[in-house]
Amino acid sequence: MDIQTIERLVSEELASDPLKLLHVRNCLEKADELALIHHGDRTKVRIAVLLHDITKLLPLKRQQELASHCMGPEDLENHPREVWHAYSAACYARTRCDIQDEEVLDAIRYHTTGRKHMSLTEKIVFVSDAIEVGRTYVTDDLRELAKMDLDQALIQIMQDDLEYLRARKRQIDPLTIEAVNYYLETQGGH
Repeated sequence: MDIQTIERLVSEELASDPLKLLHVRNCLEKADELALIHHGDRTKVRIAVLLHDITKLLPLKRQQELASHCMGPEDLENHPREVWHAYSAACYARTRCDIQDEEVLDAIRYHTTGRKHMSLTEKIVFVSDAIEVGRTYVTDDLRELAKMDLDQALIQIMQDDLEYLRARKRQIDPLTIEAVNYYLETQGGH
């Protein structure tokens, strides 16, 4: 499926929530910028960003059913419900849009949690989702850091996410904890 067709599909699927559609467009703008700066594959990044929240508006039960086609239900239960849309979106991309590129599917699948050994595409999608212009709580310093050092921005975002979730006593995805520890160890955190 070509990018124009995916753009139309996303517009249709998210039509009932103009703010979610705006979020995707803002992510796309930020991801294009970061892909240019960091020499990412703009086509892969664009496809992943367009589809990263494609199932976000579905009821949790439907997200679970959809994700179960691509992973076992027991696997999904290991993750907080707030991230199920990422898994169902990756399955949607594979089954409905015939996306077979694992790098694109992984960028969709891990855009909320991150993980160890992320590809450049995954990092760009993850960071763009977190710092797009609609995220009013994000500082300009973090947006600038993402341009200069994508890995340090990734670490900062993950650490901020952990702090936010812990302060609210919310479930933390084990992939995020593993990723933070991995990137702090391999990249060094400031």
